[in-house]
Amino acid sequence: MHSGIAVRVGVLVAISMLVTLACRREEQPQPQSSDAATVTATPSAETAAAPVETPTSDVLADPLAQYRMELTWTPYENSRSGRFETRIIGGPDSAPEMHCQDERWDFGDGEVRITLSECPNWQPDFKFRRSFEVIHWYDAAGEYLVSFAYGTLKGEMRVRAQ
Repeated sequence: MHSGIAVRVGVLVAISMLVTLACRREEQPQPQSSDAATVTATPSAETAAAPVETPTSDVLADPLAQYRMELTWTPYENSRSGRFETRIIGGPDSAPEMHCQDERWDFGDGEVRITLSECPNWQPDFKFRRSFEVIHWYDAAGEYLVSFAYGTLKGEMRVRAQ
């Protein structure tokens, strides 16, 4: 039974990688940098705290409070498509709580993309991935609430597709 789950997860990861590769083809329209939007998000209200240099009791209670996300939307010219980018800022690079987290994009139009993590056990020299990128096409013009989650760390922003 476990091998069947591993095969399904492996297939989902492979499909996700193929979709990502297909989205990176060279004939994509160039982004309009003047229409780009950036939003910085911190963890949810229960865990929110400003990044700190010295650990405090709040940070020790919730290690994710050290991190925040910066989300960027760069729409393509004459199109309802664009590139979303997320950067995780703050906190140590080798934190065990940031190791091997699932990634989840919700584009606000009913499409959700999830990348399941498959990785070895955490080691002290492990460095987690801090930047993520995806291209998305909206079927209809409008305003959408987009979110990205890396494990339980989440950021969101509103975008307008023309």
